[in-house]
Amino acid sequence: EEGKLTEAGKELALIRHYFSLSTTDLSKILLVERPTVYAWLDGKAEPHPENRSRIRKLFIIASKWREKSSLSIGKFLREPMDGELSLIDYLLRNALEMEAIDRILARVLEAVDRRAKTKRDRSVRAIVKQTGFKALPPELERERFDQITRF
Repeated sequence: EEGKLTEAGKELALIRHYFSLSTTDLSKILLVERPTVYAWLDGKAEPHPENRSRIRKLFIIASKWREKSSLSIGKFLREPMDGELSLIDYLLRNALEMEAIDRILARVLEAVDRRAKTKRDRSVRAIVKQTGFKALPPELERERFDQITRF
């Protein structure tokens, strides 16, 4: 049935989301042209068996990432994590090197965790607490913020 998301379409959507891929990137790692990807996503065509096999492998990799993190890979897709190579470099290869990809995903996860730990709470309440000032009641905080931000 045309327009209905197929199993391959669902897998492609998950791959695209968790790896933060554009349609162009997705077509490149699937080793097909963009119109082919659109046809698969739109349910207008089904992948050939060799394409289906690659989609399945990429889906397994994306699912592994999803088990470790609810976030997409984002900027880490293109950041070198294995010498000068990034995750996208490995995904673009004809043969997917699962061990190398798993190694990169572990490094990406470490980087994501480090970034999350170093991210500080910059809310007014947190800053007041850190600096030792007496906190204002919420209604006064809102009132003063509104006064400060009026032009």
